[in-house]
Amino acid sequence: MNLTVGITKDLVHWNILLRQVGISYTIIDWKDDLLNHYSVIIVNSFLGKDETQKILKFVEVGGSLLSEADFSESIFKITTKQVYLKYLFSDEMIFGYHLPLIDLYRNCSIPSSSDLLNDQNGKPTVSVFRRGKGNVIIIPGNFISAVSDDRVLRKKIYSLIKESPTERVSKVSKGSICHFLRISIEYLFHKKNLPFISLWNFPGSSKNIFAFRIDTDYGSQKQVDLLYKTIIGNNVKGTWFVETQSQEKWIYKYSSFANQEIGLHCYRHRVFNSYRQNYNNLKKGLEVLRKASIIPKGVAAPFGEWNSSFSKAVEDNGFEYSSEFAFSYDNFPQIADEKNEILQIPVHPISFGRLLRAVYNDNEMYEYFVNVINQKIALCEPVIIYTHPQEERYDIHKRIFNFVNEMDLYKITFYEYAQWWKKRNLINYSASLINNEIKTESEIKDETIWLKTVYPSKEIYLMSLSGNKKIKMDLPEFKYDSNFNPDMLRTYTYRMFKDDILFHMRKKKL
Repeated sequence: MNLTVGITKDLVHWNILLRQVGISYTIIDWKDDLLNHYSVIIVNSFLGKDETQKILKFVEVGGSLLSEADFSESIFKITTKQVYLKYLFSDEMIFGYHLPLIDLYRNCSIPSSSDLLNDQNGKPTVSVFRRGKGNVIIIPGNFISAVSDDRVLRKKIYSLIKESPTERVSKVSKGSICHFLRISIEYLFHKKNLPFISLWNFPGSSKNIFAFRIDTDYGSQKQVDLLYKTIIGNNVKGTWFVETQSQEKWIYKYSSFANQEIGLHCYRHRVFNSYRQNYNNLKKGLEVLRKASIIPKGVAAPFGEWNSSFSKAVEDNGFEYSSEFAFSYDNFPQIADEKNEILQIPVHPISFGRLLRAVYNDNEMYEYFVNVINQKIALCEPVIIYTHPQEERYDIHKRIFNFVNEMDLYKITFYEYAQWWKKRNLINYSASLINNEIKTESEIKDETIWLKTVYPSKEIYLMSLSGNKKIKMDLPEFKYDSNFNPDMLRTYTYRMFKDDILFHMRKKKL
């Protein structure tokens, strides 16, 4: 049995998500016997009469299907309605998992007969049903395309400890969309009693990674030295994004850092709407670093801001990746869209400064990051956090690094992870189930690329792409605490309004 997903149309936003999930997929060849060639089919386009009949037959005889609502009306003769989806959330498990909150803030079409995954009004948005011997999931239209959304909003970032800190981040929680798509496809495989196979998210059999970002804006030489000593003393690989204007006189210091990566933050601490201004600002910062014999590979923009002209300026200055939580946070690496090929490396968007503003003490700050790390391990998301030298929280850093070392996370720089993820994106493989044994084929043999297999029993195994190594894996369960209230979390408060006003006033002065 082929363990391959067939999809009806090649679309950028679908490719982004399916590459993130890491499944074996291909555009459907309508000449094929669909049931024998595809374990699951995704309908992401309108179909002709003949194609519709083939899809119906595929489902009737036992196929598994995932379809967007817009394209399901003519196939299954259902009705849909337009609704505004602020967020999606369920207290109950969805397909055997608890899901993180999915922020959308967009109009979508949903099946009138939805029965799963509630919106902000407690109304279901997803339809799941049997048709003949097969199983069907219908998801909202205009849902998957949200992975290319570039809107920004100040949001509360959930905290188990106390008041949730806030930050200006991507309005759409793109990582949560990826999680939902993954568990939906996994469910459809399991309904056919088939294992669900995907590329593992980390090099080799590592259970997770740890990447540590430092934005150096306005940090003093002493603050930078103390943070560097803390990082080196705890065997951590830092990725330093250097603000070059205020540190130009002693920029050479960064060239002496051992086992660290030096990237560019900016020259002037601003992101502009103008492509030319962004390009010149990055170019000037590059020139400062190059005088110290530093050739940066990546950028993290001031304030975590992002726009398409900035991304184009990053690309045209020769950088290989970028990291802005205004585009994506708490997610897997991805490109923005077909016009912006720069790889985004998302981080958790909260640093000590935001926690300090929410009146956290040192112990609460430490516990906050321990919870973030545990959440990310449970979700198999990369553990990537960030800080500033000015925050001067060296003792808390040490405690966090000790926890990371105890958890045995694979320590890596942003550039190393970007290079590995790009390699992962190039992997094309096929998988099949023959006599109850999984067989995989790939033209590329790379011992750093592994596969994750989730069996219908929910047992999880990691297997090298070559198939000669296999280990069992136990993952903790992701779950919000019982007090989690999405409506309160997504209420825009007067304090958040004041923070936004202060943010814009501060920007104008720079």
